[in-house]
Amino acid sequence: MNSCRFWVVGLWIVLGLGVTTGGAWAAGQSGCENWPAWEDYKEDFLQDDGRVVDYFADARSTSEGQAYSLFFALVAGDRPAFDRILQWTRLNLSGGDLSSRLMAWKWGQRPDRSWGVIDWNPAGDADVWLAYTLHQAGNLWNDAALREAAARVRTRIESELVVSVPGAGLVLLPGAEGFSLPGDGWRLNPSYLPLPVLRGLAKEAPRGPWRAASIEARARPRAGCPKGVEITGPFRDRSITSFVRPASLGAAAAAVAVPAHSRRSRRPR
Repeated sequence: MNSCRFWVVGLWIVLGLGVTTGGAWAAGQSGCENWPAWEDYKEDFLQDDGRVVDYFADARSTSEGQAYSLFFALVAGDRPAFDRILQWTRLNLSGGDLSSRLMAWKWGQRPDRSWGVIDWNPAGDADVWLAYTLHQAGNLWNDAALREAAARVRTRIESELVVSVPGAGLVLLPGAEGFSLPGDGWRLNPSYLPLPVLRGLAKEAPRGPWRAASIEARARPRAGCPKGVEITGPFRDRSITSFVRPASLGAAAAAVAVPAHSRRSRRPR
């Protein structure tokens, strides 16, 4: 099994356990001890300053890579790595304040050869992963600041990326820009809907839109595509009724975005 698939499978096993037990793993465990794969991942992709580097894509960084790696650090019980990743993300993708704006999805070398944000548009899957992970970290480490940060990120997602679509209910947009169509239509991407994460947020904010959004995300593949909605992403060339297993939606997003490729992709020595 290559390392990319290993990380995706491992992520969903751990996350499934965490959500289905109401976060019991976070409440009762200090993290995975002696996790060689995490140490390898850090050596290959994580800089000392907390930036996660995708060496297969011009050494860029993405909000997905940062958010998933933050979750891995939480599962590993690696607070120093967690803090470094969170700090870099806050300073470089959110303008210094996670509550002031959602993460820019793409950071790297610009045409003028300077380094910084290339695209400020957020990626909805990364943002919900960030909010979920901050909630779980706050619970695990009894850290009120992390819980407060989670609530602020979650609230901003609710105001900027969760919309009510006629015929589809409450949905999470893939991003703030580029997903509305002429005539009040919407472009949706099912791979941006990690159901266990949506359910986890519903547990943290039972009065928020997350329970309804998770129900809609599960029902939509069976119900078909409502008028005015265009499907994009990994499933755009398939029948909308063909992907009925909810876990596959989130796993697709992780497989595309996490910069954990084969062992040959490690940073240059």
